[in-house]
Amino acid sequence: MNRLFFCCLFFSVWFSSSAQQEPDLTAFPSFTPDLSGERAAGKQKIPFRSILVRDARFDTTKLGYIYASEYKKISFPVNGSRGLEEMLNNYCYNILDPQSDRSLLIVLKKYWLQSGAAELMEDENTSVSNNGESYRDKTGVCFADADFFTLQGTECRALVRITANFIDKPFKQFRLNRFIFPLFDSLITKIRETDVDKAIAGKKVFTFSQVMAQYANRFDIPVLKNVQPVKGVFSSFKDFLENKITYPSFKVKEGKLSDELYILNNGQETILKDYWGFYDGSHYYVRLGFSFFRLTRQNNTWDLYGNRRVSFSASETSTAAQGNSFFLKSAGSYLFRRPLQLNMETGNVY
Repeated sequence: MNRLFFCCLFFSVWFSSSAQQEPDLTAFPSFTPDLSGERAAGKQKIPFRSILVRDARFDTTKLGYIYASEYKKISFPVNGSRGLEEMLNNYCYNILDPQSDRSLLIVLKKYWLQSGAAELMEDENTSVSNNGESYRDKTGVCFADADFFTLQGTECRALVRITANFIDKPFKQFRLNRFIFPLFDSLITKIRETDVDKAIAGKKVFTFSQVMAQYANRFDIPVLKNVQPVKGVFSSFKDFLENKITYPSFKVKEGKLSDELYILNNGQETILKDYWGFYDGSHYYVRLGFSFFRLTRQNNTWDLYGNRRVSFSASETSTAAQGNSFFLKSAGSYLFRRPLQLNMETGNVY
């Protein structure tokens, strides 16, 4: 007897609303990678006796988030400049020149680790390890932006700037060295290929204090000083930074996969399609895709628990009844959420 085969396709949509109860991002546990045995490759020394680090990032409390049964903050025993300085002097111990009269000054402006990097593969500033093989969902990335100076006494001269995204895999707790050190490995390679004396010859001389004052200006932003924000809608990221609201009266409606914001004018509600975020009287919110997410202050920036897009998933099952086989295909959409951070230079998140 011939069996009849049927293929049935149906779509089901399951939801994860942006309005669900959010975790306390400030209470996430920390994970400290063990980097004590890491050393820079090669025997060629670099013409510096020590490394000084100044952390000019908007958030100096962590390097990012990682998932291992739960989300954790990637951090050092001592965060900020001191922790990074100890790590790098240990990493470069064998290649520093104790006879040199110069130190290497590193000013970090961005240094953020996170999982997932598929959308960055074609970015011109992205460095891909492992010959660019397919990464899929095991990838990780280090977003980096740093300035490097020579420091002799109190005199600073600009040496080089590195802005890049370093991609590798797997992004796991005990493989974070693959993401923490590429920025500094790139610097070491650059220094070894450079005649430092010629590179800084003729460069303008700044005092150490002048250099630090310049980077301190990064935090001279009205929203960071605003202790009494005013309820309203921010049309752009620039407006958010400047505490400039466009619509003081508004109403929000939270949906399953999308949220809507209405401005109120003479009792009439009009949906607003183009805006960056808003302050509801208690919290800041940022709009990502078709949803908005609450911002949590972290140092001189904000973190959030959300995502930039709705994900799509499909599955296939089979069953049999009365001698006939049925193949059932289902598809659904959901809003996958994870901890992210607001980029205070662009208004985007990572």
